Amino acid sequence: MRNEPLHIFFPQWQGANDRRVYHAAHALRDRLAEGARLVPLPVSLAEVSTEAGVHQHASLVAQYRRAQALLAECLPSHVTVLGGDCNVSLAPVAYLHQRLPGTLVVLWLDQHADLNTPESSPSGNFHGMPVRHILGEGNADLRTAEAAALAPWQIVYLGAREFDPAESAFIDQRQMTVFGVETLKRQPYVVAEHLRRLGAQHVYLHIDSDILDISVYNGSGYPNAAGITPADVRLLMGALNGFAVVGGALTHYNSTDARDLATLAEVYGLMTAAVR
Repeated sequence: MRNEPLHIFFPQWQGANDRRVYHAAHALRDRLAEGARLVPLPVSLAEVSTEAGVHQHASLVAQYRRAQALLAECLPSHVTVLGGDCNVSLAPVAYLHQRLPGTLVVLWLDQHADLNTPESSPSGNFHGMPVRHILGEGNADLRTAEAAALAPWQIVYLGAREFDPAESAFIDQRQMTVFGVETLKRQPYVVAEHLRRLGAQHVYLHIDSDILDISVYNGSGYPNAAGITPADVRLLMGALNGFAVVGGALTHYNSTDARDLATLAEVYGLMTAAVR
């Protein structure tokens, strides 16, 4: 139905080049009481070659286009995504930005900046590139079209602490905002104040599981000994009460461990409850 919330299941693994992401996404969906309401996007399990400096390029392009087509067909008011790798946010962010021009800010909760291009990437894995492509740069088949591309001020990092040299240079040049984990944990109201200064009205939440502390979760491939807990996520959601949270994605986990899935289910529930 058009102009209603859309909840997508997008178990894309190719950006991480790790099939465990696909299987973990299915395990989490099966655990969720609302898992049956999720609209699935088909994801290939075939291995494809590297093109233009991007591993699994052809599959990523095909799946990106499917996501764009689904959004164009449904024209949802809100979009949530159960991923899948970090690239599952590409199509929803562009769609929401076009729907809400100049008022959307993306809160990117992640240890990493995900700002590489195929030329600067040390790995060729596209999970390190989505933000740069949301900004309309990078691979021509995967970057957001110019009319839908966000400006750098519309990306606000929460908890990022590992940057490649090219990413650090880009952040400095474009004066992008990075809040550390301690701000997120102790002073989430500072994030809300920053959004108000930007003139933001709408928020999209991108949550990479590697932002979670190993005391509650250890299934991202990038263990975090200084991360956040679901209680911290709850505090952030409270701080965002003055904004319309119009979308979000939970991404990049590879564990089917029961404790890890319970933590992810709690975070996903907090995220989806905030979308309104």
